[in-house]
Amino acid sequence: MWCVVVLAAAAAPQSAAAHDLKADVNPAVEPIRVEAGYDDGMPADGARVSVLDAQGSTIAAGSCDARGIWQFGKPGPGRYRIVVEQAGHRDEVILDVPEAAPSMAMGRGRLDKNLGLAIGLAILLGGTGTFVIFRRRVAAGSPTP
Repeated sequence: MWCVVVLAAAAAPQSAAAHDLKADVNPAVEPIRVEAGYDDGMPADGARVSVLDAQGSTIAAGSCDARGIWQFGKPGPGRYRIVVEQAGHRDEVILDVPEAAPSMAMGRGRLDKNLGLAIGLAILLGGTGTFVIFRRRVAAGSPTP
């Protein structure tokens, strides 16, 4: 009798493993990068991607490439919903774009390139000029052998 139970259990259909779509957004890069793939490691090649604003309006849309990647220009400050869909699978990710802090010559913690070059050149020329003036004064005041 037990072998009938074992055979029945072996012949019963097994539950399929879920094929879940996952999306990831990297807001730290420009342009914004959306990566989509399945939990088995397969990229979501051709998945549709939509970027929706707070009112639900689509502000950008496109499709993932063969690597499951789609990129779009960084939108203005606000909260956005990124929806990725393919073959009945769907995932949503929230993207928060903060207000940019005003700054004069600083950007992302680094000095503006042109301002940095100007400061470096001023220091170099100022130091060289000071050295030349100092050497002339020392040479003019020193006795000749």
